[in-house]
Amino acid sequence: DDCYLNSEVSNTICKNNNIGLKAEAWGNSSTGKATVSIYSSEFSNNQNNGLYIQGSGYTSGFSVPLHKSAYVNFTMKNSVVSGNGNYAIYLNSSGYSDSDYTPTAHRYGYVDFYSFNNLIFNNGKGIFAKKRDKTHCTMDAYFSNTIFWNNEHLLEMDANNIFFYNTILWDNTLTTEPSGICDSLVFQNCNINKMTIPYLGTNNINDDPLYLYPENGNFQLTKSSPCIDAGSNIYVDFNKDFNEQVRIWDGNADGIATVDIGAFEYNSPCNYVNDEVEICEGENYKGKDTSGMYRFICQN
Repeated sequence: DDCYLNSEVSNTICKNNNIGLKAEAWGNSSTGKATVSIYSSEFSNNQNNGLYIQGSGYTSGFSVPLHKSAYVNFTMKNSVVSGNGNYAIYLNSSGYSDSDYTPTAHRYGYVDFYSFNNLIFNNGKGIFAKKRDKTHCTMDAYFSNTIFWNNEHLLEMDANNIFFYNTILWDNTLTTEPSGICDSLVFQNCNINKMTIPYLGTNNINDDPLYLYPENGNFQLTKSSPCIDAGSNIYVDFNKDFNEQVRIWDGNADGIATVDIGAFEYNSPCNYVNDEVEICEGENYKGKDTSGMYRFICQN
């Protein structure tokens, strides 16, 4: 029978291990599928990789069905991957065909990785993404409002699609060519520097993000940061930032609420409500003296 596993990890610290967290799915005589969700957790100071994620299709020495697969769907939100000795994130998919079987046995490996509001910093290396077989594997990764800082050899890729949205990649080693061919390497509304590899995308900037105290792991934006209101709301389908504050906010006070680049929204509240208020002549409600639709900040 096929095997499916759903797992959720929240408010957890995994540190001082060989690997912070390992998620695998295998497909042989059955299909294996692992769906993993990580929330508000930390993977730090591990000897090897912070996260190791693998979808592997393989064959063994007995008659098996024609097609079986391994799927890994991995989502991480509001979490930290830091201080790990090797890669912060290691993504691997493998699969192949075996003509020793009649008919030929095919195995497929699939990995989908999603990052939202995460901090990835001070790791020995950054992201490793590898398809072990070009025709039997897929590898897609999406990084939204994620911060990468002080990671060596940040991008080592052999993948189908790697997308960065509203993400800061500042003060990393970005000059290393990808280890393989990435069908689509896209940076959209990101802050990048020292980037010499070819990529797709628009509305990127190349300016110091002016973090508060990055050496101490504090990547909140200061009021002069070029990342404030420099993102795109199109790529945001989540409501809160790393600190559980409102994700899309008018940080530069120009009257337009636009998401910031990075994991933190500058000067945003924990919540707000939009209320239509009718105010009688001569009356006042929360500082408003005319009727209309108003946004009121909820107290933290």
